[in-house]
Amino acid sequence: MPAYATPSQALKMMDLASSLFGQTARAASPSKPEKVVDLVIHGLPENANAEDLRRLASVKHVVDATVEEDSIKHVCTGAGKLRVRLNEGEDIEHIKNELAKVGLDV
Repeated sequence: MPAYATPSQALKMMDLASSLFGQTARAASPSKPEKVVDLVIHGLPENANAEDLRRLASVKHVVDATVEEDSIKHVCTGAGKLRVRLNEGEDIEHIKNELAKVGLDV
């Protein structure tokens, strides 16, 4: 390993070498299970878009937000889908309450 390698470069080189020779260079770090939740939302206005839906959710990590559109008129049909990753301390009820405050059904 070159003497000028940064710690992250050294770790990457160890991982590459272990995959070539079938050895484990380091133990996998235990990760917390992630909770990803899908929500179907109704009651969106005609001018709603995916970015509006992201803002209304008021959570830190929105994985995906889609708004169903009429293919002819190109306006929102009133329905949308929201996929969020819940962080530690966040729960689904908080998101549902925030959406209910602005008049949306979950």
